[in-house]
Amino acid sequence: MNTVRKLTKNVTGVDDPLLAEANGIKTAYQFKRWGDNYFVLGNGKVLVVGEDTRGWHRIDIQNRWSLNEHFKQNFREFVKKKYKTIKKVNKVWGTNFADFDAIDPEEGTYLDHGNPCYTCDEAVFNEWSRALEDLDIYRTTSRLGNYTHILETNKDLFDGAVGIRTEGGNWTASVPYNTENQRFRHVYYSQRHVGAIPEEMVKGGIISIHSDYCTMPYAPEEVAELTRNSVALGIMPMHMIQCDRLRDVAINPHYGQDYSIRYNLSGEATRGVYINTCISLFTWFKATYENGGIPGVLWEDYLCDGYITDLQQRELKFFVKKLQEALDTPEGRAWQNANTVDAKASVEKSLAKNTFDPEYVASLIEKCKANRK
Repeated sequence: MNTVRKLTKNVTGVDDPLLAEANGIKTAYQFKRWGDNYFVLGNGKVLVVGEDTRGWHRIDIQNRWSLNEHFKQNFREFVKKKYKTIKKVNKVWGTNFADFDAIDPEEGTYLDHGNPCYTCDEAVFNEWSRALEDLDIYRTTSRLGNYTHILETNKDLFDGAVGIRTEGGNWTASVPYNTENQRFRHVYYSQRHVGAIPEEMVKGGIISIHSDYCTMPYAPEEVAELTRNSVALGIMPMHMIQCDRLRDVAINPHYGQDYSIRYNLSGEATRGVYINTCISLFTWFKATYENGGIPGVLWEDYLCDGYITDLQQRELKFFVKKLQEALDTPEGRAWQNANTVDAKASVEKSLAKNTFDPEYVASLIEKCKANRK
């Protein structure tokens, strides 16, 4: 891990080749040590999972991560390859750049939580421009390049796939930019902010799982539609829903006063209150599972104000009961037998080195169980 520390000490941004190299080394180290606990897909591939937000889009933060000069230069090359001439760029973007070197996506932005926010109408790269759309496409492409490097440099260990976790109620489902569903509008713009545009993410077929703290109160039918859409693209949702939350946007003078910029709205729908509480856990889980996703919930997170109530705990137990009943049917047993993967063979190159003594961990688990009774 000393090599990783030396490499990351000089990393200047997410597009830096040193970061990809460091991630590859760190992935190998973690797999060798703890790979026996890794998630194995139904096709036998071992899943490499990481938190890789690259931006936020939610009630209190609406930025994208800062770009270093190396990234900006790579983006200019991307634009040059796509449009061939600066004249074509100016025509599509509505700009008047003299040459490709004059392109700077962060010019005209302001900082939001230390990172650039693209909501200035006078800037070339503003929230609703073609220029920023191209930037977000390249940010997604850059993300895939990093993951590809991680997998290619570890072929000797496993034939892996990637699972990612983002932040902000995001989904990897194709959502039209002009949808009138405001929660789906959030999905669309969140994808742009975090650099995870689904149509780009599926290229290469290396991303298999996507997880997020789902902070939006999606209805069960919306969960079903978004899950089906994601699965159809080849990316399985595994979201951690937050059932009970209340943010202070209703009374906070800074946040929640104007939603028009965040969601490109006009007219009456420019103000709102961000409250989502007592979402039915069972109906969300049911909609997720029946449409090919993996249900999950944010159980108790004191930092992210995500909890479940006693009622939702009972819903969770009820869901597990119904799931087991389905698996215990002849059809369920046949399905299990037809979809069994030898997970042990997939992670056999792992050293399975424990951080703590297994007996100590087992004693703590038993202690926790006793305290819950």
